[in-house]
Amino acid sequence: MKEQKVTVNPLITEKRKQFSSKLKREVRDRQLNCCAVCDASLFNDRGRLRPYAIDHIKPLWGGGDNSLDNLQALCKECHSKKTALEATSRAKADRQRRFMEEGRGKKRKGPAMQSRGFDKTLRRKMNGEVVRLSGCTRGLKER
Repeated sequence: MKEQKVTVNPLITEKRKQFSSKLKREVRDRQLNCCAVCDASLFNDRGRLRPYAIDHIKPLWGGGDNSLDNLQALCKECHSKKTALEATSRAKADRQRRFMEEGRGKKRKGPAMQSRGFDKTLRRKMNGEVVRLSGCTRGLKER
């Protein structure tokens, strides 16, 4: 049996668990037996339950939990699309976290950039004349 490499994420507070059929039924009933994304019925024409998945609204890796408020029922198509989108987001978050842990993040050298002391109320006209602005400096009003 192969072991899966699991990256340790400090945001994960709970482990993934199997949901009971009672909990699945509660989630489905709360959504009136419809997919939370596309509103398609989770039952087919014959009244049989179509394949669906119970999904975390806020994923466990993103700080979500296994509470009933964080669960939703999705049809298989919507679940696969949402999972693919979350995989790219998770990969980016993991890259950024590793980058910062390794100390390769942006480091500022010295104090933040400061003004060189020029008077902000002076403007040069096209003809070369220097004028002082009155009032608001954003309005560029001349005296």
